[in-house]
This record gives sequence, C-alpha cells and structure tokens, in this order.
Amino acid sequence: PFAMLGWWLDSTFLLYLGIFTALSQVPHYYTHHEPPALLKPLIAWLQRWRIFLPPEKHDAHHNGVYDTNFCVLAGWSDWWINWIAARLPAVPPLPVI
Repeated sequence: PFAMLGWWLDSTFLLYLGIFTALSQVPHYYTHHEPPALLKPLIAWLQRWRIFLPPEKHDAHHNGVYDTNFCVLAGWSDWWINWIAARLPAVPPLPVI
C-alpha cells in the first residue's frame, strides 16, 4: 500500500518505504520456510551473520505469548522494542465471537 500510495502521490519517500517494507518480509519468510536448494547456502550465510533473522532467534517470539522479539528483518532492534513493550500497559484480549 505504501508503494502504491507513493506512486499515486509522486512521493519518493512513500514509494521507497513501501518497497523496503515488502522486501523486509523476505528474511521473515525464511525464518519459517526452507529456502530452495539454490539459495540455501546464501540464506544460511545471511542468517549465520545475523543479516537475515535466524530461525532460532525468531522462535523466541513464537513461544505462545507473542510479547517479545517482534523484529522481522534481522532482530537487531529487538532489545529496545522488548524493553518498551515490557513497560506498556497490558492490552486485554479481543473477545471471541
């Protein structure tokens, strides 16, 4: 949506924000899915050097609580986002309909 809005409004910032946002989902995808054989060595190298989010780091987010480790690109900013999230008031769960 940001990229389309940037194109429509002729906003370079929104266009690039949309492109970056979409591309940032690639590392998150590979934390949950096995890369194709051709890409496997590259993805493994990127995850080992923490350029892409490694699966074991993201698994801490999927511990059943979902209240920590939100970053999907590389996880570098998890420490301060976790710090802020721990100090925010609890949000009540949505009612089940």
